[in-house]
Amino acid sequence: MARSKYKKKKLNGNDYFFHKLYSEKFQTGYKYIYGKTEQELKDKIKAAEEQLQSGILRNVKTFGDAFTMWFNNVCIVDKKPGSIDRYHGTMENHIKKTKLWDAKIAAMDSMTIQEAYKELLADKRTVETIRTVHKLISPFMRYMYNNGYTIRDFSKAVILPKPTAEEQLAKIKQSDVRPMTKEEQLRFVKQIQGHHFEALYLVSIDMGLRQGESFALTWKDIDFNENTIDIYKTYKRVKNIETLKYEDLIGPPKSVKSIRKLDIPKRTGGILKAYKVIQAETLLRCGINQDEYTLVFSNQIGSFLDRTYVTRKLREQFVLCGIDKEKRFHDLRHTYATRLFELGQEPKVMQKLLGHSDLSTTMETYTHVMESMKKETVSVIDSLYDII
Repeated sequence: MARSKYKKKKLNGNDYFFHKLYSEKFQTGYKYIYGKTEQELKDKIKAAEEQLQSGILRNVKTFGDAFTMWFNNVCIVDKKPGSIDRYHGTMENHIKKTKLWDAKIAAMDSMTIQEAYKELLADKRTVETIRTVHKLISPFMRYMYNNGYTIRDFSKAVILPKPTAEEQLAKIKQSDVRPMTKEEQLRFVKQIQGHHFEALYLVSIDMGLRQGESFALTWKDIDFNENTIDIYKTYKRVKNIETLKYEDLIGPPKSVKSIRKLDIPKRTGGILKAYKVIQAETLLRCGINQDEYTLVFSNQIGSFLDRTYVTRKLREQFVLCGIDKEKRFHDLRHTYATRLFELGQEPKVMQKLLGHSDLSTTMETYTHVMESMKKETVSVIDSLYDII
């Protein structure tokens, strides 16, 4: 009988053939394989080598099964509700729609992901959507690699498509800062006098509040004695991924720098006080007593306002005073910031007033104002020589 080339080792009182399989693809550089018989060991070695060829260390489930487990147990555990809602939407509306979702992990490689992106493009998804999908798939594949499910992070070799000229233009238009001119602002402020949402619009155009910050305000946050508003929370309406129903949530603001105390302009303060009296009367007719925990901007029964309804009413006011109705609620905040720039406010002070996380955000967002101011500066220099 020929002598076996494999050594034996006693484990738990039983003899096993074993082999040390070397590969740079293993985290330790090698892996021990055991078999009760020489043939069983040979079969296991062959299977391990085939797995190395396919790039897989362990035969886990399909991509979809593994991704779902990672999503629920790793990805969203420390994320804010708004982020969870966005990630869940990306998974449900895009990743699940591709053949990648049902692909066997053991048969995956970089081309599997590449083909999924090609599939999404063919289904009229934008390049921006593909990049959003990749931002989820990339950390998932990195997790799979770091935990030994794959011997490579297959997402690293994927080539992302480049946006078309049309998509680039659409993105620029979408991110456009569209503040009102001084004349438009005066017409708008005059038009909304006495309007139910006058105070809501003014805290954005006169103080730079984000819509979510305004919706989260309670009367406790406003100090009429000191004429200040404390901003330390924000409102979001997000989908609960378990019940699939939308929920109104108040949580921490966009960043730590968003927490701030703002002085209320005298005119805006007077309108807020008058509005508080009207709101108290409206709520009382519904049997609700206004207190310090009542939402400042609420519907007739003290609940959260509907964003879509507020925006529709805002655009009605834009039309009535001859302003482009395509402007958004956030452009009220942009109008506030633009006026600050024009009045010569220091960028660092503006950053604090707007609650931007860093100064570069302030400067990059309002470059259009700076360009205009540069031209005005040149005109001032030219005017110095008018007498020559």
